[in-house]
Amino acid sequence: MDQEQTIKEIEKIVLEYAKDKEDIEIIPNEILSGSGSAWFYDPMNKMMELVRRGDQLVRNTDYIDQKNRILSYISGKVVLIPEEEIIEIGFN
Repeated sequence: MDQEQTIKEIEKIVLEYAKDKEDIEIIPNEILSGSGSAWFYDPMNKMMELVRRGDQLVRNTDYIDQKNRILSYISGKVVLIPEEEIIEIGFN
């Protein structure tokens, strides 16, 4: 199989996969603002956790507490982060 055929086969597989996943929302990458470290509350372990600013995070928009903090995964931890601390950096 030459390179051109391989590329066409890959395109075909990707298009088939994309058709099956039409309802998936694509979310741009986000990071925690600033530099250094910061303490945020971990509601599952009920303790403060130290995380690195500037790290990429994944937010769970289905869970926002009464103080408008978003449940997020960052630095290997799940913590509540205020929305104003999250910066959208776009797609990589």
